[in-house]
Amino acid sequence: MAAPTDQRCALRLNFPTTASRTEVLIKHTGVSWYELCVDGARCAEGPTRFVHDTPYFDVTRATLNGAGAHTVAVHAHSAGVQTRILLTTAPAVAVEVMAVDAASAPISAPTWRCTSLAAFYKPQWRRLSSLLGWCEHCTVESELLAWREVGLDDSKWSGPVPGGDGLQQ
Repeated sequence: MAAPTDQRCALRLNFPTTASRTEVLIKHTGVSWYELCVDGARCAEGPTRFVHDTPYFDVTRATLNGAGAHTVAVHAHSAGVQTRILLTTAPAVAVEVMAVDAASAPISAPTWRCTSLAAFYKPQWRRLSSLLGWCEHCTVESELLAWREVGLDDSKWSGPVPGGDGLQQ
């Protein structure tokens, strides 16, 4: 099955904590480029390259201040074309959030929400080369960054699509 070409999406993992300070580890990986934000602040970028059947995860440590709602947001971009490093592959991102120790509040009741970012990016605008990738044509509006924030109403966004081995796509 061919992957969609030049596809971008926003993913949000929302969850509450009860402690005033919670240390978490965030394991993350993706097939192609992605950026990870915690409570609106950019904290990691991927992908980590790996060999065939031996996937690697990056691990990011974060401190969540304040009890209440928290959000891990991911902006993922799938070129959907073969590059010198990556064969044509269906887009996929995996994220797991866990409390660091027993003193931290457990991560419970997480909900994933996702939506396309096609309204902000003109797809397939111009591919510079197989080495350099896409020249981006992006509409810069306040809404483009607002989806990373904790308080966003994402109730109309869709849920993730289950992938192989129980992963969420």
